[in-house]
Amino acid sequence: MMDLERLVAALGAADVVGRAPVEVRDLAYDARTVVPGSLFFCVPGAVADGHDFAPDAVKRGAVALVVERPLGLGVPELVVSSSRAAMAQASRDLRYWIALPHAPDFQTASHVDYSHVDSFVLQDRVEQPLQVLAEDEPFG
Repeated sequence: MMDLERLVAALGAADVVGRAPVEVRDLAYDARTVVPGSLFFCVPGAVADGHDFAPDAVKRGAVALVVERPLGLGVPELVVSSSRAAMAQASRDLRYWIALPHAPDFQTASHVDYSHVDSFVLQDRVEQPLQVLAEDEPFG
Protein backbone atom coordinates (compact mmCIF):
# COMPACT_ATOMS: atom_id res chain seq x y z
CA MET A 1 0.00 0.00 0.00
CA MET A 2 1.07 3.56 -0.63
CA ASP A 3 -0.17 6.67 1.15
CA LEU A 4 -1.21 9.77 -0.78
CA GLU A 5 1.63 11.99 0.43
CA ARG A 6 4.24 9.54 -0.83
CA LEU A 7 2.45 9.48 -4.20
CA VAL A 8 2.40 13.27 -4.41
CA ALA A 9 6.15 13.37 -3.85
CA ALA A 10 6.96 10.47 -6.17
CA LEU A 11 4.85 11.72 -9.07
CA GLY A 12 5.79 15.37 -8.70
CA ALA A 13 2.17 16.52 -8.65
CA ALA A 14 1.81 20.25 -9.35
CA ASP A 15 -1.33 20.39 -7.21
CA VAL A 16 -3.58 18.12 -5.18
CA VAL A 17 -7.32 18.79 -5.29
CA GLY A 18 -9.32 17.32 -2.40
CA ARG A 19 -6.32 16.16 -0.37
CA ALA A 20 -7.37 13.40 2.04
CA PRO A 21 -5.64 10.45 3.70
CA VAL A 22 -6.00 7.44 1.39
CA GLU A 23 -4.13 4.17 0.90
CA VAL A 24 -3.50 3.05 -2.67
CA ARG A 25 -3.51 -0.71 -3.25
CA ASP A 26 -3.36 -0.89 -7.05
CA LEU A 27 -2.72 1.15 -10.19
CA ALA A 28 -5.15 1.33 -13.13
CA TYR A 29 -5.55 3.21 -16.41
CA ASP A 30 -8.59 1.28 -17.67
CA ALA A 31 -11.74 2.05 -15.65
CA ARG A 32 -13.02 -1.49 -16.25
CA THR A 33 -10.08 -2.91 -14.27
CA VAL A 34 -10.39 -0.62 -11.24
CA VAL A 35 -10.75 -2.40 -7.92
CA PRO A 36 -11.35 -0.78 -4.53
CA GLY A 37 -8.20 1.05 -3.47
CA SER A 38 -6.96 1.82 -7.00
CA LEU A 39 -5.17 4.93 -8.19
CA PHE A 40 -6.70 5.72 -11.59
CA PHE A 41 -4.64 7.46 -14.27
CA CYS A 42 -6.69 9.68 -16.60
CA VAL A 43 -4.63 9.33 -19.76
CA PRO A 44 -5.75 11.27 -22.84
CA GLY A 45 -5.49 9.29 -26.08
CA ALA A 46 -6.11 9.71 -29.79
CA VAL A 47 -9.57 8.12 -29.62
CA ALA A 48 -10.66 8.46 -25.99
CA ASP A 49 -9.71 10.56 -22.99
CA GLY A 50 -9.26 8.79 -19.66
CA HIS A 51 -10.72 11.84 -17.91
CA ASP A 52 -14.10 10.85 -19.42
CA PHE A 53 -13.92 7.47 -17.63
CA ALA A 54 -12.92 8.86 -14.22
CA PRO A 55 -16.51 8.92 -12.82
CA ASP A 56 -16.83 5.19 -13.58
CA ALA A 57 -13.42 4.51 -12.00
CA VAL A 58 -14.52 6.30 -8.82
CA LYS A 59 -17.77 4.29 -8.75
CA ARG A 60 -15.71 1.10 -9.03
CA GLY A 61 -13.56 2.08 -6.04
CA ALA A 62 -10.73 4.35 -7.19
CA VAL A 63 -9.53 6.22 -4.09
CA ALA A 64 -7.57 8.87 -6.02
CA LEU A 65 -7.03 10.09 -9.57
CA VAL A 66 -4.02 11.30 -11.53
CA VAL A 67 -5.35 14.02 -13.82
CA GLU A 68 -4.15 16.71 -16.18
CA ARG A 69 -7.08 18.94 -15.24
CA PRO A 70 -9.23 18.92 -12.06
CA LEU A 71 -12.51 17.02 -12.33
CA GLY A 72 -14.13 17.55 -8.92
CA LEU A 73 -15.24 13.95 -8.39
CA GLY A 74 -14.95 13.84 -4.59
CA VAL A 75 -11.67 11.89 -4.35
CA PRO A 76 -8.13 13.28 -4.19
CA GLU A 77 -6.86 14.35 -7.62
CA LEU A 78 -3.13 14.61 -8.26
CA VAL A 79 -2.76 17.22 -11.00
CA VAL A 80 0.24 16.54 -13.25
CA SER A 81 1.41 17.90 -16.58
CA SER A 82 1.33 14.44 -18.18
CA SER A 83 -0.76 11.55 -16.88
CA ARG A 84 1.08 9.23 -19.26
CA ALA A 85 4.49 10.21 -17.81
CA ALA A 86 3.15 9.92 -14.25
CA MET A 87 1.79 6.46 -15.04
CA ALA A 88 5.21 5.36 -16.30
CA GLN A 89 6.85 6.75 -13.16
CA ALA A 90 4.33 5.00 -10.92
CA SER A 91 4.70 1.70 -12.76
CA ARG A 92 8.44 1.88 -12.40
CA ASP A 93 8.82 3.15 -8.85
CA LEU A 94 5.58 2.63 -6.96
CA ARG A 95 4.73 -0.92 -7.98
CA TYR A 96 7.66 -1.98 -5.79
CA TRP A 97 6.07 -0.43 -2.70
CA ILE A 98 2.63 -1.82 -3.46
CA ALA A 99 4.05 -5.34 -3.94
CA LEU A 100 6.22 -5.12 -0.81
CA PRO A 101 4.24 -3.09 1.74
CA HIS A 102 6.55 -3.98 4.63
CA ALA A 103 10.13 -2.90 3.98
CA PRO A 104 12.67 -4.79 6.10
CA ASP A 105 14.41 -3.00 8.95
CA PHE A 106 18.08 -3.51 8.15
CA GLN A 107 19.27 -2.03 11.44
CA THR A 108 17.61 -4.69 13.59
CA ALA A 109 17.28 -7.66 11.23
CA SER A 110 20.09 -10.19 11.45
CA HIS A 111 18.85 -12.07 8.39
CA VAL A 112 16.38 -10.99 5.74
CA ASP A 113 14.78 -13.69 3.59
CA TYR A 114 13.92 -12.49 0.09
CA SER A 115 12.97 -15.92 -1.27
CA HIS A 116 9.32 -14.84 -1.42
CA VAL A 117 10.02 -11.89 -3.71
CA ASP A 118 9.16 -12.58 -7.33
CA SER A 119 11.97 -11.90 -9.76
CA PHE A 120 9.82 -9.50 -11.78
CA VAL A 121 9.69 -7.09 -8.85
CA LEU A 122 13.46 -7.10 -8.57
CA GLN A 123 13.95 -7.21 -12.34
CA ASP A 124 12.23 -3.85 -12.66
CA ARG A 125 14.65 -2.30 -10.16
CA VAL A 126 17.90 -3.07 -12.01
CA GLU A 127 19.34 -2.09 -15.38
CA GLN A 128 20.47 -5.58 -16.43
CA PRO A 129 18.77 -8.99 -16.15
CA LEU A 130 19.17 -10.83 -12.88
CA GLN A 131 21.28 -13.96 -12.72
CA VAL A 132 19.76 -16.64 -10.51
CA LEU A 133 22.39 -18.53 -8.53
CA ALA A 134 22.02 -22.06 -7.23
CA GLU A 135 22.31 -22.39 -3.44
CA ASP A 136 25.77 -23.96 -3.67
CA GLU A 137 27.10 -21.45 -6.23
CA PRO A 138 29.49 -18.80 -4.88
CA PHE A 139 28.33 -15.21 -5.00
CA GLY A 140 30.59 -12.57 -6.54
